[in-house]
Amino acid sequence: HRDAWPFITYCGAADTACITPGLYAMVGAAAALGGVTRMTVSLVVIMFELTGGLLYIVPLMVAIMTAKWVADAFLPPGIYDGHIRLNGYPFLDAKEEFLHTTAAADIMRPQRCDPPLCTLTQQGMTVEDIEMLLEETDFNGF
Repeated sequence: HRDAWPFITYCGAADTACITPGLYAMVGAAAALGGVTRMTVSLVVIMFELTGGLLYIVPLMVAIMTAKWVADAFLPPGIYDGHIRLNGYPFLDAKEEFLHTTAAADIMRPQRCDPPLCTLTQQGMTVEDIEMLLEETDFNGF
């Protein structure tokens, strides 16, 4: 279908190869990686840097964004978010909204096996309360 309107300007002469299988393989691999990792712009830039071809940016952008939208429709968190939650690492999710009146202790979550988070308040604690808290807990600074 060399005479179809999308290929008329790109294919040029009749004796040159119009469709390159390597392009489809690269776009498909980038779309698969974009769907799994949910990276969009950075993945397009990485693939552009790998190929150096300016003609491949639009197909890459379309394929990667389509793969991301389809993946978000099936399972919203990406593979990296899943690994963080699976391993129980402390993670402050950027998708959650916090009011400015929220204290840091309300946002921070201890790991599964750790005791509850202890905090020092500005008002209502005496030096004796602070000393007792320091003796009873293993403390770290944040």
